[in-house]
Amino acid sequence: MDQILTEEDKLALLQQYKEITNVEDDELARATLESVDWNVANAIEQQFSNEEPMEVENIPVFRNPRANIVPATASIDDAEVAAVIDNARNVIREFKTTSRVMAHSSDEDDENAISSRPPAYDLPTLNASYRRKSSNLKRERTNSEENSSNGVVDKATSSSYAARVSKASSSEATGSKAKPIALDSDEEEVSEDHQAVEYSDDDLHVETSSSRNRDRLPLIPTDFYSIEEALQNFVAVFESRYGANHPPFHIGPLQEAISLAFDNPQVLERSPMAVYLHHDDSVASNIFVTQILCNSNVSQLLKRQFVNWAWDMTQEENRSKLIDWLAMLNMGDLADMLRQNATDRYPILVVLTRDRGTITPIVVCRGQDSPTTVIENLMHALDEYQRIKNRDNSDERERIERERVMQEQHDEYQRSLEADRAKDEERKRQQQLAIEEDAKRQREIEENEIRKAQLASSLPDEPPEGGNVITIRLRLPNGEFKIRRFKMEEPIRWLTTYAESIGYSMENYRLWNSAVPKEDVSTFDNSKSFAELNWPRREQIVVEEKL
Repeated sequence: MDQILTEEDKLALLQQYKEITNVEDDELARATLESVDWNVANAIEQQFSNEEPMEVENIPVFRNPRANIVPATASIDDAEVAAVIDNARNVIREFKTTSRVMAHSSDEDDENAISSRPPAYDLPTLNASYRRKSSNLKRERTNSEENSSNGVVDKATSSSYAARVSKASSSEATGSKAKPIALDSDEEEVSEDHQAVEYSDDDLHVETSSSRNRDRLPLIPTDFYSIEEALQNFVAVFESRYGANHPPFHIGPLQEAISLAFDNPQVLERSPMAVYLHHDDSVASNIFVTQILCNSNVSQLLKRQFVNWAWDMTQEENRSKLIDWLAMLNMGDLADMLRQNATDRYPILVVLTRDRGTITPIVVCRGQDSPTTVIENLMHALDEYQRIKNRDNSDERERIERERVMQEQHDEYQRSLEADRAKDEERKRQQQLAIEEDAKRQREIEENEIRKAQLASSLPDEPPEGGNVITIRLRLPNGEFKIRRFKMEEPIRWLTTYAESIGYSMENYRLWNSAVPKEDVSTFDNSKSFAELNWPRREQIVVEEKL
């Protein structure tokens, strides 16, 4: 219980528990309450669901597949017992509801917490007739066991037992249904005939945790449409039972949770994975959840350091689904462990790690472990996975370094290829330019030759020496000399035409005469004749390239 209890409060709760369960041993009653942290509802439920005989009398609960009834052999005393038990269970449920509401209320100071404790309930008690009957049953059972151990069988007891078995068998064979007998609440004493009715262990069915949990809302139903829906139902029912102080469970498929835990690109940011497997039929399920899984230290550790995922193994169909998923994810070790795991070995908290691509369970915490043991196991798992992450991180750095060197080599090779490719392209370009230049020069040469031939063909015939003829000597830029004769009455333009016909165009060259100072022939009037310009019979012309 979350409230701070005084000794006076504990005595009141102790008296409540003894009145409900008919436990007369103070030490046994106190030990039972202390084992459930003075939670009267849990203590009463534990006493009623105990399958083995204890020092305190077991209160029989009759079960029928369709309804709870009192057997045909029951007397008024048995109906009274059944009515008391049903009333007690109703009070237990009311008490648990009140306790859960108060457990989730906001924290107050110590005085307010003490004053807000749930009030003591007027729980039903067994009357004197039942107490006498219980004592007689206990004494009869003890005497019978002592006689049997000594090799002596009480004939009366044996006959009574045989008669009861025969009567019960006859009732089942004929299909008759017993009806509960109404009991006057004011009646305090019953006849001795009623006290003589006895029941053996074979006549009664004691309620077990398995039969009790069939009436509880399952954490995961078998008819869910998606894994997300199933896990949302798990969290909702889990919190309604145990409160919201629990590790956060990932709402999604197992593969998704595994990827979230182990596939982070940053190796050091990865987390181990904690898988909680619940089973309602396990005797340790409530203890493990309340004292370990919902323990603040354990819950905070799982919240901050682990990726958490949960599943309910109560239903065989859900159990088979999880085992199939594990097999598909190559987690055969965990699947084999769950196939062989008994119900009383639940709940299980399994810590998974991935080492070199293989997912394995590294720590398994069970329902019998203490919070200290669970925390130590979780810390051990963290240390072990940190070692794995450090190694993987070192391997990752080495891999990145290798890839960097390889990338640099690849880049250098690519640059070398690019340089060679550029050189080759430049060489080809130069070759193409040279080819084009040669072709251009060849065309120019051909064009010049054609032009020179045309110019040469346009010149008048060279006259013979003597007579009215002028002889012109041309000194070319290369030092050679050319001599050409013209008639004195021919225009001077034939001189420039002749110079161009031998390859010296007036665009690039000048023709200087021998006058002092020398004159550029291109400045003369080309339409006038040599005679009109008073050229001598012999003239020397210098061909000079323009700068």
